[in-house]
Amino acid sequence: MSTPPSLLARALIPLGVIILLAVAAAIFLFYLQSQSAAVKRPLARLPAQEVAAPQAASSTSQPTVKPEAAPAAPPEVTTQLPEVAAAPKVQVDVFADANALWGSLQGAVTASVAKILLPEEFVRKFTIVVYGLSEGRVVAQSRPYSAPEGLFAVAKLSDGPQAQFRLLPQNADRYELYLEALRWVNSDAGMMMYQRSYPLLQSAFEELGIGKRSFHQVAIIAIDNLLAAPDVVGEFILEQPKSRYTYLDSELEKLPASHKLMLRIGAKHNLAVKQLLRQVRQRLVALQL
Repeated sequence: MSTPPSLLARALIPLGVIILLAVAAAIFLFYLQSQSAAVKRPLARLPAQEVAAPQAASSTSQPTVKPEAAPAAPPEVTTQLPEVAAAPKVQVDVFADANALWGSLQGAVTASVAKILLPEEFVRKFTIVVYGLSEGRVVAQSRPYSAPEGLFAVAKLSDGPQAQFRLLPQNADRYELYLEALRWVNSDAGMMMYQRSYPLLQSAFEELGIGKRSFHQVAIIAIDNLLAAPDVVGEFILEQPKSRYTYLDSELEKLPASHKLMLRIGAKHNLAVKQLLRQVRQRLVALQL
């Protein structure tokens, strides 16, 4: 007895669905295999200036994509890197390590400024000092520069346990080299050095594990902190209850260490430093980091 047509049709329907699914799966796998080279190819990590430049087509480049189609991933550029690196007036490479940064810095600043910079762990210590200034602290133990030469210039006004001293104007002369260094920072060469070395500075700052801001943000906050220091007006009277001098004026003594530093450098330097810091701040804000 033969199977009724309706029953035969119902029996063949599942088989037809399976065949259609198998064909669809095969087509889908073939599509993935044909697209895997474009999908899985790693993107070249080139600086923005180089990515923006049009790349010449090579014999191994991918087929031209139609305008209405999605753009294909860029081809491998390993063999093109030497040409890009050697391009004139394009120096976007960061320094390989801190020693390279130190060598470049020594060759960029004047001999007098280079003399006060200390090479040992310069990058890490620089980030520590800047972070300290952002919090109103003046770091002495981990500074990347030598202390000012000469003695702290004061004139004794009275004797005894409550002896008082006057801060002398010539004390400001001890900070002239640091003012010269700040002038260099505010130059085009100084800004270029900061931009080129910034990835290294950011990496060193991240290794310290202090704060959630970027080093660039911290640098701007440090400048704002110094700019908030009071201007130098009149003479400062000091006392020496222990080993260090303190301000007789209790309000001045309560100031953060970064503000006291701005007072110690004297009225002339205080004004000059603030003018330079405003210009440096404007330059830093304009940088795309």
